[in-house]
Amino acid sequence: MLKLLALVVALGGTMLVVLGSTSLSFPLVGTLLALAAALTYTTYILVSDTVAGRLEPIRLSAIIMTSAAGSLAVRAAVTGEFTLPGTAMAWFWIGAIALVSTVVAMTAFFAGLARTGPTTTAILSTSEPVTTAALATLVLGEVLTGTQVMGGMLVLGAVLLLQWRPRSRERSVRHPAPSAAASAAVSG
Repeated sequence: MLKLLALVVALGGTMLVVLGSTSLSFPLVGTLLALAAALTYTTYILVSDTVAGRLEPIRLSAIIMTSAAGSLAVRAAVTGEFTLPGTAMAWFWIGAIALVSTVVAMTAFFAGLARTGPTTTAILSTSEPVTTAALATLVLGEVLTGTQVMGGMLVLGAVLLLQWRPRSRERSVRHPAPSAAASAAVSG
């Protein structure tokens, strides 16, 4: 029941973060693409869950990244849209994006998936737009609306809900240790 509540709270918060700075119009093509992305991500998590239990996260990440690199290389060869960066700084940022945003993030995702399961992983993934919005504010000087801040708080609340464990119904009763006089009276 807590997971369902966390899911509803997280989705509501994500909607507030994403829609908090835009108009409330929903173009049909964009809405369909967003729903297709959600369905694809759901499928990705469920399929990954079946594989994550059999492969170490680093190995699974390597397989997926190598496959993605191969398919992107084929696309680049077919379309002729392959250019290399021209500066050392551009190579640095490409390396940083590849290492931090891809290798570390994907490996951590699969490690978490193996430990928490697909439902909790999917709910925790709703923190990504919140993190993006916070970084846009800190790094790029973007201004968050009150609606977006409230949405971020809801997502963080959902994460806290996932961590909450109800107390056991069976409480341990502490018995004070017998005093020295009581022990002497019993043994004497």
